[in-house]
Order: sequence, then structure tokens, then C-alpha cells
Amino acid sequence: MADSRRTALFETHQALGARCIDFGGWEMPVQYTGIV
Repeated sequence: MADSRRTALFETHQALGARCIDFGGWEMPVQYTGIV
């Protein structure tokens, strides 16, 4: 993920426990902890 770009909400996703992956050159959240 070193070459991936981050959206303006990346830090918010991380704070909410998101697991991010590279998707089309962007780090995108795919899963959150604690959501049933």
C-alpha cells in the first residue's frame, strides 16, 4: 500500500477500526471491527 492514495476520510476510517485495502490506487475500507 505504499503507492496508494488516501481519501480525506482515511483517518476517520482508521479511528473507527476499518481494515483497508488497495482498490484502484486508493486505500479503501472493506471491513470494520465491531459491526455485526
